[in-house]
Amino acid sequence: MPPEQLPEHLIPVAQVVRPHGIRGALTIKSHTSPPEQLLDYQPLLTAEGVAVRLKLHAQQGDMLLVTCDGIADRTAAEVWTGCWLYVDRGQLPKLDEDEEFYWADLIGLRVVDPAAQPLGVVQTVENHGAGDLLVIRWLNPNDPKLAAVANMAVPFSKAWVPTVNLKDGWLMLQLPESPAESTAESPAESAAE
Repeated sequence: MPPEQLPEHLIPVAQVVRPHGIRGALTIKSHTSPPEQLLDYQPLLTAEGVAVRLKLHAQQGDMLLVTCDGIADRTAAEVWTGCWLYVDRGQLPKLDEDEEFYWADLIGLRVVDPAAQPLGVVQTVENHGAGDLLVIRWLNPNDPKLAAVANMAVPFSKAWVPTVNLKDGWLMLQLPESPAESTAESPAESAAE
């Protein structure tokens, strides 16, 4: 997870996963869509403010094989493992405020139910290929109304998250009625049956 105490203008866009080979190449997981768009925002920045320019050599899914000036061998590349790379928010395109969100803007939002009762806080956002998922730190994981979702990431879709209010720092989570419904495509589709 990226450092939590970063200035708001820095948006995490990639993380160095591991060194590759003996000549200082890095394997980087891109969090941009499409993944290679990461290179459009150069120079990228480290949390310490060091500017980094990447050169793409290969891509597989969201993983990029890159080189960077100043990293000439595996030993130097190993130091970068786990390092997050950031872009200044001003470099990113404007989004439709009602329909699109940067992951960084969702992290830390309070999670409430339709009655505005607090449920938790968005800890991180992940995507394993089937869509964005919210990982929530529940305020009371033993609460019976959370039984269907207490041990899972929640799909970030209109059916599950009908409202996001960035200005006031919260999002609404529409919980399924029973554990059996949590396996359905969405709470709304389950209620319609």
